[in-house]
Amino acid sequence: MSNIVLIGFCGVGKSSVAKELSKDLNLSLIDTDVLISCIENKSIKEIFEEDELSFRNIEERLSTFLQKNIKNSIISVGGGFTKLKGLGKIIYLRASFNYIFLRLKDEIASRPIFNDLNRAKEIYLNRLELYEKNADLIIDVENKSIKDIALNIKESL
Repeated sequence: MSNIVLIGFCGVGKSSVAKELSKDLNLSLIDTDVLISCIENKSIKEIFEEDELSFRNIEERLSTFLQKNIKNSIISVGGGFTKLKGLGKIIYLRASFNYIFLRLKDEIASRPIFNDLNRAKEIYLNRLELYEKNADLIIDVENKSIKDIALNIKESL
């Protein structure tokens, strides 16, 4: 089995769904944000706020590493992770901006992309085409439990 790669905007539930799929399918789990945070010994928020370009460069290097070295895993990537080709089967977890905002309202402070709400929405809109273009499968996640989303993915595979 090739990797299963979960993409989508910040807050759609990629990490939670990846954990559920990892358990259900008995595959290793890689969360790129967690990995980057461990490598840099800083939170994603700190890395992002210090130098977003540096953060994106780290993501790109990590993507190259994953392509060459990781198989049979569930990979959850950050919302701006763009180097997806060759990573595995790409699954886009789709939700509206309003749904995401409401889902994250209690943790907005820990999500640097939401520092400026208008800018966040602009980034969201700009990424939609990228997500759809790269997706092998699109799963709508609004008002669904993590277990239901994982089940939808397994049934679609």
